[in-house]
Amino acid sequence: MLFRSSKTADCLKGYGLCADVCPSQSDAQGILDVLPQSLLGRSFFLPLAEQANVLLKETLVARGASVTAWSLYETRSESMFPEHFNILSDDIVFFTSGSMVKAFFESDRYQGQPILPVVIGPHTRLCVKKYVDCDMVIAQTATTESMVAALLSRVKESL
Repeated sequence: MLFRSSKTADCLKGYGLCADVCPSQSDAQGILDVLPQSLLGRSFFLPLAEQANVLLKETLVARGASVTAWSLYETRSESMFPEHFNILSDDIVFFTSGSMVKAFFESDRYQGQPILPVVIGPHTRLCVKKYVDCDMVIAQTATTESMVAALLSRVKESL
């Protein structure tokens, strides 16, 4: 069994499910990096969000695996922002997924204000680029810790 992150592995261990491997990066690329190039004869079950990135599935298939992807949930954004929440110019906004990017930029709260996006990886960066062409902070690895470290590094550079 392969779990997306050590936090997922820790949680599922309580249900008797143990990970054989856990990537250091909790995104599609991190998962692909821990798997062999040839996956002939291997089968994968991928529980996903309805709007999930297709990179993982397509790469597993390209490596010869049989993949069953199952949309378990739909990301909903109706209650993303509390009623009193406003997006201000030059806000720093963390994005951890493409669906979060879509919900943010298509919300009635975003009115074109300049922001500094902090993104978890290249896929999320491309999603942001669909909405705005601006400077971004990009995490070195797909973890929230790396996002914070990248932002702190940017802040130190500007001092």
